[in-house]
Amino acid sequence: MPRMNRSKYLREPVRALEPRKRTVKELLKDMADTAFQGRALGEVYEVIKAMMRDETLIFLGLSGSLSTAGQ
Repeated sequence: MPRMNRSKYLREPVRALEPRKRTVKELLKDMADTAFQGRALGEVYEVIKAMMRDETLIFLGLSGSLSTAGQ
């Protein structure tokens, strides 16, 4: 079996999302450091912010389950 290049997959650590009171903005930014779709949701938040700055027409579609990653 060939050896995997671990550095390709282990670039960014996954962090737990600590329960605390926060704004939606803070929650989305914090979710960018979690796993699976939580991370994707945090990344999408950054993309949407950039699109709004550029006055770009926005099309948005979301699917998937956050529960599979424990979110």
